[in-house]
Amino acid sequence: MKRLTITALCLLTSLVACGTSTRPPSTLPAIEKLFTVDSTNADGFSLAGDVVFSQEYTRAAGYTGVLNGYDLTTGQVRLRLLYTDQLPGTREMVVAGDRYGPQEVIAGSGVYVSRYLDDGGAAIRVTSQDGTRVQIVRLPKAKESYFSLQQMTVLGDLLLVPTIHAVYAYSLSELAGFSGTPTPRWQHEFTPPADGSYTVSDVQVDAVTGQTYVLNYVELSRENVRLFLHAYRQDGTEIWQQEVTGPAPLYLGAKMTVGEGRIVVFQGAGRMAAFDSAGTAVWKASSLCQENGDQNSTYAQIQQHTIFFSPGGSSALCAFNLTDGTRKWTFDPNGAGFMNRFVVVRGVLYDSNGTLYALDTATGNVLAKTGVDPSAELGGGTVLYDQPRNQLLVWADKLWAFKPIR
Repeated sequence: MKRLTITALCLLTSLVACGTSTRPPSTLPAIEKLFTVDSTNADGFSLAGDVVFSQEYTRAAGYTGVLNGYDLTTGQVRLRLLYTDQLPGTREMVVAGDRYGPQEVIAGSGVYVSRYLDDGGAAIRVTSQDGTRVQIVRLPKAKESYFSLQQMTVLGDLLLVPTIHAVYAYSLSELAGFSGTPTPRWQHEFTPPADGSYTVSDVQVDAVTGQTYVLNYVELSRENVRLFLHAYRQDGTEIWQQEVTGPAPLYLGAKMTVGEGRIVVFQGAGRMAAFDSAGTAVWKASSLCQENGDQNSTYAQIQQHTIFFSPGGSSALCAFNLTDGTRKWTFDPNGAGFMNRFVVVRGVLYDSNGTLYALDTATGNVLAKTGVDPSAELGGGTVLYDQPRNQLLVWADKLWAFKPIR
């Protein structure tokens, strides 16, 4: 028993201090696989309550999409929603998964809400949990493009639906009524300058303060782009706005992450900036994880006074100190990139690039790893955490479920 205790301490402290190699030992515990769902032509998935949704598509007779909802306990299909032959004549110009079905589904108040498109433009689709009732809710801005729709999020009873031109806030309980024509509780449609454009780049919420943050560009020319951060109350009232960066060249895809009283903005060109909930700038720093890292964060999360993120176009995962923006560690497996979401569960960060890695959040050291799907067409993967069943959901061309190591 005493020998096991010493071994355990060595795993929790520096490998060098224990007199071992920095290479992870071959005896690291395997991650238990629970079930696999073969989702042919799958194009991403999302977790909504006790169902995980994976969208599929086929090119026969135009693009036809199917959104399958899998039971998280059995892996069996509980709900199937069809998306058929929308916008004929333009379908050859785009990847089907970008046009059909949602990239995410949100569960709340007894309904699922997903992004939707037909020849009337972009909308949201509200479906009852048993799939028997469906309502298409048109966004107020006429003929809004599907490509304008961005990641939805929930704050209490509010469903926030951002596009690149506006943010709409709907009541989930009203949508669950399936009656009348639901209208937003509030909305902000941003009017561009006469000779320029206005683009909403990201929307995040802080469940602790009840504030919604909107990050957007005002572009007068490619060399004259300003980036702003806005804060709104739950009723849509603007609290403050701050300019993140003044006139500068355009860097598309600025993102942010919110948590522990901070809003961290990845503003492009390898830079990031932190603000507190009152809008005061706290620090600015470099966000580069590696010399060839991309400009912006693909996905980021704040936990344990640390900013974890994966830069777009690189193979690295990074951890930066939330207090001052200094780098804590970088993990780079020198393989396919970490292209999507990761999760942090009880001090362990899980991410997949075809291999599922379990990293110590304090050091970045590998605690465990396992091959997810060597035959997967996509190198990257998405990892979500199903808390009620304590399982990790991993998409890497197929859908897998694993037990966390702690």
